[in-house]
Amino acid sequence: VITDNAHDNFIGGEMVPTGAPAGLVPLPAPNIIHNNSGQGVLVIEEGSVGNRILLNSIANNGGKGISLATGGNRLQPPPDVVHLEKGRIFGSVNLATTPAGSRIEAFMNAPAPGLPEGDIFLNSGLVAADGTFDFPANFLPAGSIITATATHAATGDTSEFTTGTVLPPET
Repeated sequence: VITDNAHDNFIGGEMVPTGAPAGLVPLPAPNIIHNNSGQGVLVIEEGSVGNRILLNSIANNGGKGISLATGGNRLQPPPDVVHLEKGRIFGSVNLATTPAGSRIEAFMNAPAPGLPEGDIFLNSGLVAADGTFDFPANFLPAGSIITATATHAATGDTSEFTTGTVLPPET
């Protein structure tokens, strides 16, 4: 739970500075946030902002994988995963709330009903000037559920997970 005006925290893999537009690039060292009776990560209250939630394995929780409440992380909206094809993930964001250079992370989940979570980190990419994104995501079995988050380039606010998009069989 991130509350009481907690801000500018990082929950995830180790970060190293780069010249990239998003400012930081994570190295693989995620937290495993599984099997909680409630949400995996809860960011609550208007003053709890700038909380980056990156590269984690968040699954099998009783509530949402990431839940933003009463203004937490400025209620950063998740991206829209438009479609998946031939090892790539395509989507878009509203540039008014998620500017170019914002980080999109994609995750694979087992085909099971439940609230949106992110079990296995697949890859990440940046939002283009036209509000779209696409990046590779290989070795995805048909029936997998793909979710994504958006982390605002300037504020560092990470969104909740998208609702899942089911990966269709290859044709």
